Amino acid sequence: MEPLRTPVNNSAINAKTLCRSGEEVIKTETKIKIEKDLIENNEFEGTVFKDSQSSELITCMNLDKIFPRERFGECSKSVSNSYKYQVDKKFHTEHNHYKCNICDKIMSSKAVLTRHLKIHHTKREKVLVCNYCNNSFYIKSDLKVHILLHLGEKPHACDICDKAFTQAAHLTSHKRTHTGEMPYRCDICDRKFSQSNSLTMHRRTHTGEKPYRCDICDQAFSQSTHLTIHKRRHTGEKPYKCDVCDKRFIESAPLKGHMRTHTGEKPYKCNICKRRFTHSYSLNSHMRTHTGEQPFKCDICDRRFSHSTTLRVHTRIHTGEKPYICDICDHRCSQLGHLKSHMRSHTGELPYKCIICERSFSHASSLKTHTMTHTGEKPYRCNICDKAFTRSSYLTCHMRTHTGEKPFKCEICNKGFYIAGSLKIHTRIHTMEKSYKCDKCDEVYSQSKNLKIHIIKTHNREKSYRCHVCDQAFFQAVYLKTHMRTHTGEKPFKCDICDNRFSHKSSLDRHIRTHTGEKPFKCNICNRWFSLANNLRSHMRTHTGEQPFKCDICNKRFTRSESLKTHTRTHTGEKPYICDICDHRCSQLGHLKSHMRTHTGELPYKCTICKRSFSHANSLKIHTRTHT
Repeated sequence: MEPLRTPVNNSAINAKTLCRSGEEVIKTETKIKIEKDLIENNEFEGTVFKDSQSSELITCMNLDKIFPRERFGECSKSVSNSYKYQVDKKFHTEHNHYKCNICDKIMSSKAVLTRHLKIHHTKREKVLVCNYCNNSFYIKSDLKVHILLHLGEKPHACDICDKAFTQAAHLTSHKRTHTGEMPYRCDICDRKFSQSNSLTMHRRTHTGEKPYRCDICDQAFSQSTHLTIHKRRHTGEKPYKCDVCDKRFIESAPLKGHMRTHTGEKPYKCNICKRRFTHSYSLNSHMRTHTGEQPFKCDICDRRFSHSTTLRVHTRIHTGEKPYICDICDHRCSQLGHLKSHMRSHTGELPYKCIICERSFSHASSLKTHTMTHTGEKPYRCNICDKAFTRSSYLTCHMRTHTGEKPFKCEICNKGFYIAGSLKIHTRIHTMEKSYKCDKCDEVYSQSKNLKIHIIKTHNREKSYRCHVCDQAFFQAVYLKTHMRTHTGEKPFKCDICDNRFSHKSSLDRHIRTHTGEKPFKCNICNRWFSLANNLRSHMRTHTGEQPFKCDICNKRFTRSESLKTHTRTHTGEKPYICDICDHRCSQLGHLKSHMRTHTGELPYKCTICKRSFSHANSLKIHTRTHT
């Protein structure tokens, strides 16, 4: 065998990439062109075999032995004679010639380069139009493939799983899911891929390249499909339609997930608790409830979250961003869900209905919590005191009573609160803001619950909640619940300092201030401080002269509702407070307490000068004058 004498070509490329899939890589058109070039240029100066049908082969892997000065890398492609060798060599050495001069991409053939230039770098109209949907295309083959989507025709079927495809290339890629073949490797991180386009897109994570740019808003993308989907947000196009409810989608994946709401299919199962999900991302999020993983961290306060969406919403607390605006009243919300809930205050919509009592609610969470009043279910339990709650948020707030954590601080007086809502209400004390207005009489209140109480008491006189012990009626169920403790003697709220117990949480809070001496409420006029907000409000009326509470019988006015209530009993003769020992009745609770001291002998009021004690504060006051 005589070596072939051929001109030396110094270009070196990775032939392993070029000949990976064997002789099929060299397209027929390319072969013909190369053969023609070789003959015209008289590049054959000898032959390896005279008999072209010889069974002996020359492999590219051994070319460096036959042709010491020619090297083509590691290519396992075999050629049967010198002529085919020259064709393959020509393909290797001229491969770099198929390079796009605009974007520097290298193509495998002239035909591929021509196609690339037509699609990406030629400004011309798409003249090929689909008769089904009016989509237009540059190239006839693309239109043919597209029409198959409308016809539902998938001529290329997998012989392993019977899955079918519109294009042969898609079938080839699919078969790799069975074989596990991943022939495309990233040169930077060695990650492997089953498809060349997957490798191309992956490389952009290293380079940061985003070659696909929106001509409307100039936003750039790393994948053409992402740009296509993005453009639909400008055009409003939603080509994917649900056959059941006609709802339309921008992408096919959301439609696929939506269809499961009709079929009830939940293909994604948690291996720990066996719970099933309709979407893979829902399963991924759920798994974090088992692992406790919180991969998303706030850069401002270092708080961590298990979901990226939760972090995004949380960040708006710091930025103050409220991107969702009500079209009716311009109210702004930080979350889309909050806006939807707010809109129901305008529409009066109550879409969530209890199947037990048929009561309706504006929020799904409200219905869920309400349902637990029927079932008695309290799934969220404190691991310290074993107290249970209907909502996880209630448990979170409760845990702070054990830890003492008060993460919500007032910027004016630095007072801390367990929950954000309490801080919001507290802030209105400083700002004197009253944002809740009655539609019927223009009364304004700083808290929504106070407005509700006002509407019930003033405009809706019906007291539908009645005590079965004493027949007293109340406007709200919570008042009846509190009232029942006067009959049962229940005092669930205990002071940790002196073990004194109270029937109301507010009473405990007020009592604790007798230990701490805390007076968080300040008068902006005379700088006097008060331990209770009510006391501050009453005090403010000494400056304004306001007496908003009027007796309907004698028209006498009072600065406090309690004073009016006590006064009214002078007209009605009502004495609701009864002594358990002698059945003596009193019109005021304070009078009953004073009366009880005649039985107990208690003298709680002591003169600081002579140490004499008295049963009533008024008696001590009179006595003190004897010293002055």
